[in-house]
Amino acid sequence: MTIKNLAVGEIGLPSFNIVEGTDGDIFSFSSHQRARDALEFGLGIDDSHFNIFVLGGPRSGRLSSTVEFIETSAKTMKPAADWVYLNNFQRDAEPQPYALPAGIGYEFSKALAATINQLTAAMRDAFGGDEMKQQLQEAAAGRTSDIQGEVDALRETARSRGFDIIQTDEGTSIAAIDGDGNPVPPAKMSAEQQQAAQQYGPDLAQALTGIMAKAAENQAVLEQALDVMARDMLDQVCAPILDAMAEQYGSYPGLAGWFVEFRVDIVENYKVFLAETPSELPADMRPETRYAVNLLSDNRATAGAPVIVEPNPTYQNLFGQLQYRQSEQGYATDFTMIQPGALHRANGGVLVLRADTIAEAPAVWGYLKAALRDGEIRIEDPHRANSLPVAGAVRPAPVPLSLKVVMIAAPNWYYTFFASDPDFQTYFKIKADIDADMETSSGNVGEYSALIREVAVAVGAKGIDDDAIAFLLGLASRWAANRRRLSSQFERINDVIVEAHQASGGKNANITRDDVLQALANHHNRVSRIPSRMLDSIAEDTVMITTTGSAVGQVNALTVRDMGDTSFGMPSRVTARASVGRHGVVNIERDVALGGPIQQKGVMVLQG
Repeated sequence: MTIKNLAVGEIGLPSFNIVEGTDGDIFSFSSHQRARDALEFGLGIDDSHFNIFVLGGPRSGRLSSTVEFIETSAKTMKPAADWVYLNNFQRDAEPQPYALPAGIGYEFSKALAATINQLTAAMRDAFGGDEMKQQLQEAAAGRTSDIQGEVDALRETARSRGFDIIQTDEGTSIAAIDGDGNPVPPAKMSAEQQQAAQQYGPDLAQALTGIMAKAAENQAVLEQALDVMARDMLDQVCAPILDAMAEQYGSYPGLAGWFVEFRVDIVENYKVFLAETPSELPADMRPETRYAVNLLSDNRATAGAPVIVEPNPTYQNLFGQLQYRQSEQGYATDFTMIQPGALHRANGGVLVLRADTIAEAPAVWGYLKAALRDGEIRIEDPHRANSLPVAGAVRPAPVPLSLKVVMIAAPNWYYTFFASDPDFQTYFKIKADIDADMETSSGNVGEYSALIREVAVAVGAKGIDDDAIAFLLGLASRWAANRRRLSSQFERINDVIVEAHQASGGKNANITRDDVLQALANHHNRVSRIPSRMLDSIAEDTVMITTTGSAVGQVNALTVRDMGDTSFGMPSRVTARASVGRHGVVNIERDVALGGPIQQKGVMVLQG
């Protein structure tokens, strides 16, 4: 390589002509264009296997700017449905999911809760009214009058023979009585009473048993009749309320059949609405629980499709979980205690994950692949896999899954996943690659300048001077290690602007070039302890570096050290021993058996 003399202007920061940009969007950089095209294609294709992996260097906006780009794109996508879990009246332990248009899920949950309150008030008014009381009394009187007549006749017969029908804690029975009509204990019965008991007791007891059996039968018939009356009353009172709900929401998929079961279950369990102390009912039989709506995803405030960023993708955070409450019998749960995960909230939209956090939980990666493969979200309890099962625990039916997963990470994570998991390419077929730098075209310079201005205003400054912008562009070029390119690590420029505004005193004024220089000087001072101490060791001759004269077998070198937050060059001495060989010409290739016959012959001629 020939030596080339460089002028001062060719060594310092390059200068740029400031060009006004358009929208100041990072994804307008040419370094991001390939990733932008991949994201637009991936978000537009309707296939669960065409998920996206965004890879880029640090501070290139691979997370924040990608999420912003996705959120902008999602506003033009089809709105996602709300998902709710409703009680399965046929199988209480298997609640069913239902999809409703965006915003209808919340509306439906409030409407159903209000309906339950209306039904409770209507039933209590109906059963507490005079008409219902009169009907119940008439039905009961007709059934009890016959039994009471038979009891009175048997009592007369028993008394004529020295016995009576008495009521004790053990129930109704026949007992001997004294002259005053008081019961006589068996141990105190006279011989005459004992003889009468042996003679008349069995017949009287048999007759009483027959009457009691008939009374029980009548009671069952009475309760059945009262139940029919109650159902008729409920049909008259509750039908308008239930019909209104069914008419408003029954047209949504699956809800028409659910409303039929809902009506039947209310009639069969109407007594829970009349309980004087509802808190004493089992938790899953209380009306506000049994007929509740568990709203898993609520998109009423979402414009377009939802975009969910999950920073901690544990199983519970992704797939949801079943919560439990402690009761006297142990732990209990019901369908209202199903908690949604990020997959539920992002269903119909986009879920953004960091690949490094997924790599920390290999089991979660397996569950995520299964969800993408099967197209459904299953809520399980993996942490209870080795525990005793909870009696009555619900097993929610899976929720159909349709979303786009975007994983974001540094390039090494992409190739780690690609190399270690053969299924990775099956589910993440789109690679959105952010380049480390870009050419210094007018378009890139204009977008860079626009972004710098936007950041300056965002941090509280009035603006930023053009010479400060030109200096920052030169700094980005230096970070790219190429005068004809700019680094795509715009977030580093963002940090410099924040520090420059602070260096200016936080005033509502333009950030100047001097403010930027002061910010860089402050940053250098904070991270320069180690290089300063190393320079001190040279100045104090602890590390000996000779800068004048000449020496055999010794040269000075420059070692570049990277400490993470800073990198710097330090001079080093490189020495070597030099001496005349003891064996003349040494044929290294022959000694290590590398050279061929022709080469060996030539070297041996020199040796001879």
